[in-house]
Amino acid sequence: MDAYVITHSVFYMTDSGTQMITDRHLRKSIRLLLIAIIANNYLEENIDILAEAILGLCFIQPDKVEMSFIDSAIEYILSKQNLDGSFYGPKSNELRNLSEFEKKYHTTLVVLGVLNAYKRKEYSSNY
Repeated sequence: MDAYVITHSVFYMTDSGTQMITDRHLRKSIRLLLIAIIANNYLEENIDILAEAILGLCFIQPDKVEMSFIDSAIEYILSKQNLDGSFYGPKSNELRNLSEFEKKYHTTLVVLGVLNAYKRKEYSSNY
């Protein structure tokens, strides 16, 4: 299943973090999927999907272990920030003909959304 389908389904199911997924087993399954997506995309250096999965995990109320995982992923993302404040999207041959703005646009918006939600919900005392 496509990672975007999973993350966007979590966004919808939680109404962008305003509603709790009440089924305990479903919540656990989603957590495991999101953690796998985070780990895989950290290794693949895909900041776009990494940020979306972090946001999804934040929306389903992470536990303390998951928060430690999120803290590390946020630090990694911030280490990839460009001097102009933007973040590059996934590496792909399809991006060759895009402008610098187009290469950074979506990923930068996603990361800013993650950082805003992360800070606003006070998931961590570090940010």
